Amino acid sequence: MDNRLQTVSLCLATDFGAWSDLPGREGTAHLLEHLLIYSPLRAGSSLSDRISERGGYCNAETHADGMVFSVQVHPDEADIALELMLEAVFTPSVDETSLSRERQAVLRELTALEADPSDLVQRSFVSSVLGEHPLACPVGGTNSSVEGITIDHAISAHRQHFLNSTFTLVSVGPKTPDAVHQDIGQPGTRGPASSHVPKAKIPRLQRQPPEWTGDFAWMCVGAAAPSVTSKRRPAFNVLEFMLGSRSTSLLNRRLRVEQSLAYVFEAWYRGYSGAGTWSVIAGAETRHGDDIVSAVRDCLADVASGRSSPDSFEVARRQAVMQVLRESESPFDQALQIARKAKSGYVSRGTDAETSLLASVSFEDVREAAKSILDDLTIVVESEA
Repeated sequence: MDNRLQTVSLCLATDFGAWSDLPGREGTAHLLEHLLIYSPLRAGSSLSDRISERGGYCNAETHADGMVFSVQVHPDEADIALELMLEAVFTPSVDETSLSRERQAVLRELTALEADPSDLVQRSFVSSVLGEHPLACPVGGTNSSVEGITIDHAISAHRQHFLNSTFTLVSVGPKTPDAVHQDIGQPGTRGPASSHVPKAKIPRLQRQPPEWTGDFAWMCVGAAAPSVTSKRRPAFNVLEFMLGSRSTSLLNRRLRVEQSLAYVFEAWYRGYSGAGTWSVIAGAETRHGDDIVSAVRDCLADVASGRSSPDSFEVARRQAVMQVLRESESPFDQALQIARKAKSGYVSRGTDAETSLLASVSFEDVREAAKSILDDLTIVVESEA
């Protein structure tokens, strides 16, 4: 609890995600997420409406390896907000009307994503680097798979898999909500949320040279990375800042200061259950594409070989630590980050533990991380229409 705060942030995480979708029913988890927060509760209106009516904020998100439901409310509303969230998640009232409405919302969402090359390149990148791994599944599904999901499919997924998954409740605020005095359902014998068995090793695939077409393109350059629970993960967090968009990063100097190749770019580590990805995403004129890829490769090589300045490593490590501290001072962001890691199997030990992990990362740890990215460097390009 933190008595300095004036809101309560509640996040409920589960390891039931898109990798739980059955073949041919891709998008079931994503559609179910919509149904749970937008279907009517016993009192009539949905969780989203009930929270909004109280001045609060409500959202949900589906990942390959889980879901996160989140609300932020005034402390006086925390108890009822938790009751409403648990009712919506565990004992939903899903009907054909809700299914038809939310299916159309999901289809419109898929259409918007397909029209966004910056999003499409990231999804294509994950598919390329993770291959047949369950984490490479299409989180939102496809138009045809979503069209084929029936009310029975949604209810079956909820009862047979969702309720048997692992749940973690995160609360950040000046009070902890009281115990909920209601029947929220009786999950059966616990089993794996995913119907797949994640592979222990991601196969190395044949990499094709990028095709630069059109005038402007988005690109992802990177490789598979450790899971969020891996001891190697903090090194990839630091490497993210060494090649990020901040003015002190190695890549910023190459792309913006020295050669003026790209204005929009960022380095990202994404950790999931069993695997992860590390990449640089950039949007630029296609005539600069090869030069941008070369700059990313050269920066990684400088880090891997130890040619980069130790000062650049120290700066990046401080930035990674500061990022954790910044998130800790935003209660909703803190709750959300803890929940996102929890659905991937990582149990947070608090801000001090997170910053200690980053502070203990050595220059050699980051060199090894850069080497692993270089060894399987993948380039994916999506041109703007």
